[in-house]
Amino acid sequence: MRRIICSALVTSVGLVALTGCAGGDDSSSGTFVSREGANEVYRASIADLDFPDGYRPSQTIPGIDQDSADTTYQQTYGDTRAHYLWQCVWEQEWLDTRATDADAAERAIEQLAKAPTMAYLADSRRADDATRRLFTENLDKAELGDPSGVQEDVDVNCS
Repeated sequence: MRRIICSALVTSVGLVALTGCAGGDDSSSGTFVSREGANEVYRASIADLDFPDGYRPSQTIPGIDQDSADTTYQQTYGDTRAHYLWQCVWEQEWLDTRATDADAAERAIEQLAKAPTMAYLADSRRADDATRRLFTENLDKAELGDPSGVQEDVDVNCS
């Protein structure tokens, strides 16, 4: 039996927005890729993203090796997972540096401010308005020095 993995963005309030999950299970349509195909997309996305100094992301999607060998993935799954990782790493960087290193904290905010224009939060990946609004609200709070929204997102989505 073939298993299909689609991306989902889980917000800190428990909302789920499917991100790019196409209907059907026909992997011959070009919509789905193998585990290695998903990892190739993930690696390409990781290579295009900026991360905090010294951070080295995994070269495979975390946990993907636990899926069965015949599992197929939405073509955008690797890219979306790379961006989730990117968001989590920058949120944690801001939390870790906000009280001790103003420059590093500002760089984290600058990176996170790019997220609303990135593909993983786009309508085409089925990220909804509520998800984008919550992200923006959390970023606005962070810019004002309030860590509550970012901390909640890290606690819920970045373990």
